Amino acid sequence: MCIRDRYMGKYIIYLYHGYMYSNSYERNLKEVNTNIPSIVKKVSGQLVSQFFENKRKEQFEELWQSIYEVYKKEVTINHMKILPVSQKQLQEYCQNNQKNESEYFRIECSLLFRNACCAQNCPFYLQTRNDFAQHIQDFNLQAPSYHKTIYMNSQDSAEALFEKIVSQECIDKKRPAPFPNKERFIHLKDKIIKIIEEVRI
Repeated sequence: MCIRDRYMGKYIIYLYHGYMYSNSYERNLKEVNTNIPSIVKKVSGQLVSQFFENKRKEQFEELWQSIYEVYKKEVTINHMKILPVSQKQLQEYCQNNQKNESEYFRIECSLLFRNACCAQNCPFYLQTRNDFAQHIQDFNLQAPSYHKTIYMNSQDSAEALFEKIVSQECIDKKRPAPFPNKERFIHLKDKIIKIIEEVRI
């Protein structure tokens, strides 16, 4: 064995020993493994294990992302049509589902609820939730004051209502709300105008 290989061997031995025992007290007490083939075998095994662990994480991220995209699409489809719930409809729902009307907190300017979803296709339709604010946070067609605008201007045409929603005319100026998906909302204008016709009361 040449001098270079001898020094390299010592370097590998002490590097591995330091890796195995990061605590200096343990490192000074433990016997140093000088069997280089054994060290190489163990390190190789750890590298292979780490490689597959990283691969598992990558595959999980890819799988999760594809599931999340499907989930967002389903949420969007199920929440395209959110209709105000009348007092009579609420009473009937409560009677049929053993619920109490006092559990619901109505938003007077839109006739929706602060703590329950009014999308009839949603699996959680009219189920009261403490975390309702998070319920449709991934719904990528949210439009600020959508129902409020329709309710306050119900005499207007569906097209005029659409334009008021896009311009955010009914937004409280002291509490501006972001409209991150405005371009997509505008792109779906024809479909949304048809929904506005149904939502108007």
